[in-house]
Amino acid sequence: MAPGHRWKPKLAGMVLLASIAGLPACATYRVQVASPDPLNEAKYEGGTMHALFWGLWKNPIVAVAEDRGAGINDIEVRQHFGHALVSVLTLGVYMPMKVVYRVKAPAGSVNDFE
Repeated sequence: MAPGHRWKPKLAGMVLLASIAGLPACATYRVQVASPDPLNEAKYEGGTMHALFWGLWKNPIVAVAEDRGAGINDIEVRQHFGHALVSVLTLGVYMPMKVVYRVKAPAGSVNDFE
């Protein structure tokens, strides 16, 4: 048997795990207003929030939304495989999560006539 033969299954498993960790999202939660009308249909803003020690310390504590419309249109909380894996491996000591939002179009905007 070749000396590197035993490492092939382990290497394949690590490559598979690394590729799964980069998937876009495996859990997405959305909160939106009753009649959605986003200012920009495709553009979400926001970023990754971090919680340490089971939520005792958070960074940032509050995500501030830049309101360029008439309020918040919708909010999405996304957790992909990598976030979930880190949370499990650290037993919840470190829990990252992506929080993004879109602002609502102001009244009388172009979006009202589409």
